Amino acid sequence: WAVRYGGGSVYTYTDGTWSTVTSTLSGFLSVIAISPDEAWLAGYASLGCTLTECSSSSRLYHYVGGAWQTIPTPDWLSFNDISKVSATEWWAAGKRTPWESAFLHYTDGTFTVVSTGGEDVQEISMLPDGSGFARGIGSLLRLGPPITALGPALKHMPPKYRRRGFYYACADERLSQLLDAHERAFDQFGGHTREHLYDRPRTVCYPDGEGRIVWN
Repeated sequence: WAVRYGGGSVYTYTDGTWSTVTSTLSGFLSVIAISPDEAWLAGYASLGCTLTECSSSSRLYHYVGGAWQTIPTPDWLSFNDISKVSATEWWAAGKRTPWESAFLHYTDGTFTVVSTGGEDVQEISMLPDGSGFARGIGSLLRLGPPITALGPALKHMPPKYRRRGFYYACADERLSQLLDAHERAFDQFGGHTREHLYDRPRTVCYPDGEGRIVWN
């Protein structure tokens, strides 16, 4: 199975021949094949952007019995990736809010939300034994087994091997914007850093006219 980036066209490959699966699906999707007649697609559709953020709507589809079924996922903004463990189990990584990433675990008809430990997960790759890896922004997670909703099997790479980033588009550099961006970053990281290093924004410091820097 394969899907065209941006959605709209889904294909299957059998005995050297590609076939188009009739579909009117939309969104940026990832696909996993269960069998020649069954597949899951997960992704999102962009709803547009403002000066401060972009909006999206999650997409989750199940192809079975020759037809597409739309699976409601109202508590999710997007899915970045999906990976199969077995015919009855898979994992997806996505966002529930602009600041909260999570895993969606499906097994035998049951969906469970699993924390990513604060990491912004972009890709996930699972193995048949239930273990796997997930890539965040500047980080790598090792998953299970076992993986539970409490997340004790989520292990971070040592901090010296990763650099966590947070990006937030601001309309200006006013003090209120700066403080708001700090609060959002602290929420994302689950705490504050010991030190802050600034690149001379005027909301933090300014020249005093004699070449010296004055802290605001």
